[in-house]
Amino acid sequence: MNKVCFPIPYSPFPTTFFKLDGTQLWDASRVSIAKYNLFSPEFFANPYSVLNQMQEEDPVYLFEPQNWWFVMRYSDVLTILQDTVHFSASRPEKVASFQTSDGAWSLLEDYVQRVAEFCFFSDAPQYTYLRKIVEQAFLSTIVFKASAIQNIVNELLNNIQEKGEMDGCIDFSEPLVCFAIANILGIPKADWQIFREWAVETAKLFDGRQLTIKQAKYSQKCSFDLRAYLIEEIKKRYQNPQEDAISLIISEKNLGKNCLETVATFCLEMILQSIIDPVANGIFTLLNHPNQLEKLKEKPLLWFNAVEEILRYQSPTIFTHRLVKEDIQIRGREFKKGQIVFLGLGCANRDRTIFQQPDCFDITRKDIKYFSFVHGIHQRVGATLACLEMRIALQTLFERFPKLQIAGNILWKQESLIFHSPRSLPLAF
Repeated sequence: MNKVCFPIPYSPFPTTFFKLDGTQLWDASRVSIAKYNLFSPEFFANPYSVLNQMQEEDPVYLFEPQNWWFVMRYSDVLTILQDTVHFSASRPEKVASFQTSDGAWSLLEDYVQRVAEFCFFSDAPQYTYLRKIVEQAFLSTIVFKASAIQNIVNELLNNIQEKGEMDGCIDFSEPLVCFAIANILGIPKADWQIFREWAVETAKLFDGRQLTIKQAKYSQKCSFDLRAYLIEEIKKRYQNPQEDAISLIISEKNLGKNCLETVATFCLEMILQSIIDPVANGIFTLLNHPNQLEKLKEKPLLWFNAVEEILRYQSPTIFTHRLVKEDIQIRGREFKKGQIVFLGLGCANRDRTIFQQPDCFDITRKDIKYFSFVHGIHQRVGATLACLEMRIALQTLFERFPKLQIAGNILWKQESLIFHSPRSLPLAF
């Protein structure tokens, strides 16, 4: 019997492996990384006690079962992200090798090949050129779409105002990030709900969550449906350009052969990068720091800085990874060509050698710097949109519902080591 692991072959950190018949092969949640248990419910709810311990005791750590490195210090993370000689962002096939046998590769081969075309999984100079096109279109569209994001926030809050309660994730933050990127791309409002379903399901392939084969196939189907829909929208823009990101991207004259497929890939990557959800983290953090929330009520101009501090303190992305291209030594440890390196972005954001009182949430903190959207040429294209969404959404939410409070047990996502945010955030107001 051929073996296959779901989620998708380039999944950042699988938690469960399955045979093709759907029976479980191996459960990584039962394997602790030596003295560091990175798979417990307690870790997913609050990863920083364990990550801080790793940073102090083992800032460069080898997970021997899979031959993966974990790098936890700010300076080392920065060095690796900037070092394109020894480290590569092009790693989907390498990560796939941990999760599929050759016989199973054909199940998801087409999707993996398309993912390999993403800017986020490409190196310079190809990456530099592609990113310039996407980023310029993205940022230019955000400039004249900011008011639309406020309208989306208002409409979502209007719909839940009479209920007196909501789920901060399901009812607010998730639809917000999906509808906002739909608006940026110029997707008709009538299609936003189906767009949301496709985007959320496609993201499940991207975030390394635990899936049965049936669930994985459905998510893959949604990814194909979303791509087919995007191609039709792109065709419409060629005939009738609009004030949206798709129209700006296709105005680029040097996209090369298979332009339609290239633009569809650009748009799909923009969607996946933009629906990573920092808004729910912001709600949770502020409700757990009422003194900081009170400062925002007294001085609303602090919201700009508060967003930056939320991203540092409660990063939506706590790890990313790189492929070792050439042998190199870091802190006396030998990194060999072909190994995968996990970079502790969230941990680096709280490095005591960089930040004073790093575990203190302080919205007046000066010179805030963080890796929450990675760094440098691979910083997420959706970073600017995410910051704008956070400021508008959080400020509007707390102004409209000043008595907002957590109203039940919070469920945290437990799919992978890459992303960190609530799955369910019950709120009352």
